[in-house]
Amino acid sequence: MKGIMIILGHTNDNQGRLSSISKERLDLGFKSLEKGYKIIATGAFGGHFNTTKKMHASYSKEYLLKKGISKSLFLKIAKSSHTVEDALFSHVIIGGYKVKDIVVVTSDFHMARVKFIFGRIFKNYNLKFLSSKTEISEEKMKKLKSHEQKTLRKLKREGIYY
Repeated sequence: MKGIMIILGHTNDNQGRLSSISKERLDLGFKSLEKGYKIIATGAFGGHFNTTKKMHASYSKEYLLKKGISKSLFLKIAKSSHTVEDALFSHVIIGGYKVKDIVVVTSDFHMARVKFIFGRIFKNYNLKFLSSKTEISEEKMKKLKSHEQKTLRKLKREGIYY
């Protein structure tokens, strides 16, 4: 195995349909997956992103399988409920493999926080970050960016506890 790609989840509806943001991340992961890399999909359950009986990452995995990704390329699912857990649980999974190259896929608006978190948890790895372009209204983007800035300030002030 050459490396591991971690594709961060976003949301799905109560029928398990992935959000456009989830699909944008998955599509970028699909297009960017290099030969010799395996995939970790993230996301389990949470009132803010998945209230179904099936893990969010399972929907992500199904989406990629339908696009033609081989089942053999998937590692364990990171059963996370937020970005810090995405990094922590992925780190535990990756610890069982002898790889140093990690690619993290998320959205443009989410990238600063992801770099902050993953940069601390994956200190001893070669990290590469890919961001999908988010196609939403200006109003929704403004809210997402505001949330990201607020959350990143809090992480910088209070730290990441793990």
